[in-house]
Amino acid sequence: MKEKDLLQDSRKIQPRLRMVAGGSTSVNAVPAEMCGSVMLDEQALADKPLMFNVETQRNALAAAAQHMPPPPTPESLTSLPKNVSVSVFVEVSRPTIDKLPGERSRRGNIVVATLPVDQLNELTSHPDVVHVQMGEPIKAPQPERERAEKEPNDEERKFGDQQLYDLAKKEILLGIIDVEGSDFGHPDFLNDDGSTRWVAIWDQGGSNRPHPRTDGCDRGSEILANHMNAALANARSAGGFGVRAGELDPQSQMFECSNGSHVVRFAAGNS
Repeated sequence: MKEKDLLQDSRKIQPRLRMVAGGSTSVNAVPAEMCGSVMLDEQALADKPLMFNVETQRNALAAAAQHMPPPPTPESLTSLPKNVSVSVFVEVSRPTIDKLPGERSRRGNIVVATLPVDQLNELTSHPDVVHVQMGEPIKAPQPERERAEKEPNDEERKFGDQQLYDLAKKEILLGIIDVEGSDFGHPDFLNDDGSTRWVAIWDQGGSNRPHPRTDGCDRGSEILANHMNAALANARSAGGFGVRAGELDPQSQMFECSNGSHVVRFAAGNS
């Protein structure tokens, strides 16, 4: 059965969200890895196919040596999936309506909600619900850059007191908030012995590891230094298979040449 037959009022639902609603749990394991707006419950995470289960990829050699199973084939659904949840923005006609299913916050006529996909019909059946759209991850701006005639070298980039640069070589802990992920396997972030200089990465859209235990940080996943070092070691042991450390312990956003990596490199890179 197609998703348009399972959804009672698909006209109110964004096409991208309709695609999620029309996919089985195994099919939605893919967008759950890539998009912070799609989540699987704990049981569904445990049952994820091998090719999308990060825990089975800790040993890069074993993952590269065996034949990976084919992607899951679409299933004919008889009902909307119960163990797939989505974060959505809901446009309503009146800001004073009663609390909606899964509602987390509200500003004017826009409601932020997180709910299982099988509750979408309950949401869209409300007469004051106008439109339901999946949440979008924060994206970095894409400014237009003009290249100088000559790139400055490392010495020319320095400014201020040289003592500040000497101080930066000592043990100073920096906290940086950014988007698009950070490539912890980049040589600029490694010690001489190949271990990471990172202490931790809090991936607020991640789901592969538990969230930090700090109060107020009850979402996302926390990648610690020992996790990164294990991924770095496994990536090196994989040799010519081309496996990167960041692929063995992935973040919810993993852009090549990400803004996050650039900012960390400028602030605390080796070069």
